[in-house]
Amino acid sequence: MADRILKCSKDGWCVAMASRIEPEDNARRKGLSPLVVTNIRTLDIRVVGVAFKSSPADRGLLLNVCPWCREPILWLEDKPNAPDAATADKGRLSTE
Repeated sequence: MADRILKCSKDGWCVAMASRIEPEDNARRKGLSPLVVTNIRTLDIRVVGVAFKSSPADRGLLLNVCPWCREPILWLEDKPNAPDAATADKGRLSTE
């Protein structure tokens, strides 16, 4: 019970999101999945939000706030387990 997360943070998803999100990044099926982008110059991988799709053909709706715990998903700026994710540049890709 102590390891259950009540709000989304850089340590993981809240209980409600964790039970509903797909484990695969950029999933092409119905449901919730992390939306991941890669900077092709630096190979920097960033999760910029969560995509909700009502069908596999749907383009999806980008969520940047958890609908259950209401926490912003900005902590996903870098790889989810990166130790410096809290100090990243708010999920924007570099234009250098």
